[in-house]
Amino acid sequence: MEEKILNLKQQLRSPDEDEVYNALIKIGKGFHKELKEEIIPFLHHSNIELRSGAIRVLGFYWRLPENKEVAWEIYKNDKDNW
Repeated sequence: MEEKILNLKQQLRSPDEDEVYNALIKIGKGFHKELKEEIIPFLHHSNIELRSGAIRVLGFYWRLPENKEVAWEIYKNDKDNW
């Protein structure tokens, strides 16, 4: 399990944004909540797909209410891009 977490962390640091997005989704679907602090910075990423992935993980997969306001602000600002 520890190796899997290390691999996911490494994927989050990849220069390939598709790989980062896929890692976000794997983390969310796998309920790897120990990586929450690794996900939060993506809420403010310049790439809308990565912001969307972070919202999907924190808000939809994990249903964490503390990110509701940030998700709403992102939606309001990016709604033409969804």
